[in-house]
Amino acid sequence: MYNIEQFINTQKTLGYKTGFKPKPLNKSYIMLAKELFALPENNKTGLPTIPIDEVITGTKAFYQEHFTLHDILMLKNTDLEKIKQGNSVCVDLEKITSATISTSPFSLPVILISGHSMVGKEAKGVLTPQDSTIKNVKLPVTFFDISLGDELTPLSIATYTHEIAHTQIESNPGITEDFHNKEVITIFLEKVNALELDPTGELLRISERIRYRDLLENIIIVYAYLNGSEDYDYVTVLESSMYIESTLKAEKLFDIYQQARKPKERSRILRDIQSVFDAQLTTERLLNKYQVTANKGCDPSLTKRHLIK
Repeated sequence: MYNIEQFINTQKTLGYKTGFKPKPLNKSYIMLAKELFALPENNKTGLPTIPIDEVITGTKAFYQEHFTLHDILMLKNTDLEKIKQGNSVCVDLEKITSATISTSPFSLPVILISGHSMVGKEAKGVLTPQDSTIKNVKLPVTFFDISLGDELTPLSIATYTHEIAHTQIESNPGITEDFHNKEVITIFLEKVNALELDPTGELLRISERIRYRDLLENIIIVYAYLNGSEDYDYVTVLESSMYIESTLKAEKLFDIYQQARKPKERSRILRDIQSVFDAQLTTERLLNKYQVTANKGCDPSLTKRHLIK
């Protein structure tokens, strides 16, 4: 069971300002969930296995083609392993600098964990001065490692792309203001990479099937909670609500990208994401620019284009 107050305070430390209550499910969400019950489980993709080196190389190629990445802070002192037990820890102020190194996000250790090729997570935290009287010190987010599901396939490249995007956004706390928008850009780039890796669209179809299946499971959790179930703790429900909103917005943004008639229209979206990476544009302003909402992500015509049963 998570400590609710600690979880929310951690998210605020990481730069999120709003979005700490589960959002209600409107009729369109429920109708979409009914459409998703026919989807298979996410335990098999039918894709060939590939080595981790190919996953890393493929992700690097994607970013070299489209973006300029900035360095991030990486934890370098293994004596501070206890930091990874939570997202915040108190240490002496002088140790904060000595415990980290500025480096490429691709320098983060990649750890393989049990799971399919769309399982991924980046571990991060904020080193906090032990002296609570210290004021006006900007405390940067520090990254520890990236975990990927050990069933490595070409889809793992898209997953690694997703996690690298987190390092670019979350190393600038406040660039995404609403916690419910945490995964929008990362899921979007995961889909763009899947499309580029396989022009036939099959890899994208598999990734979207998995994303939609996860969406269904998250809708079920939030629906149960809002109807009085005590089977799920508040933090689990809040994260499910965030994934619902982020997934639907990512679907809408990707639909705009995929349906663009001219290459320059697609390039414009990627340039705006570069501006988010560079802390020149918030995620919320980007979504407003393209009139992206979760409700539009529930549009039946969009679902038909992207959902393979």
